[in-house]
Amino acid sequence: EKVIGFANLFWIYYYDLLKPVPDPHRFLGYFYFALNLETARYDAVDILDSIVSKVMPASGYPEKNPFTNYDYIPEKDPDILAEVEKYKAAGE
Repeated sequence: EKVIGFANLFWIYYYDLLKPVPDPHRFLGYFYFALNLETARYDAVDILDSIVSKVMPASGYPEKNPFTNYDYIPEKDPDILAEVEKYKAAGE
């Protein structure tokens, strides 16, 4: 609940800024870690895909936009998954 609440707030305030996130894989990895990669269960309105579609292109990864590159699936992105594993290993 907190993760999706934060994601909604981030989306609302970030949308107009469109500034790069210094480490977008780590940033997004935390969302997926906190939801245990169960986006279908916790993210019924695809707020995370919406965030990914803005954060990744603004941060220098235009190919990592699930709305323009239909082969890109954030939950399977090895860079995001590596960050999820780091969070798991740290016990956060």
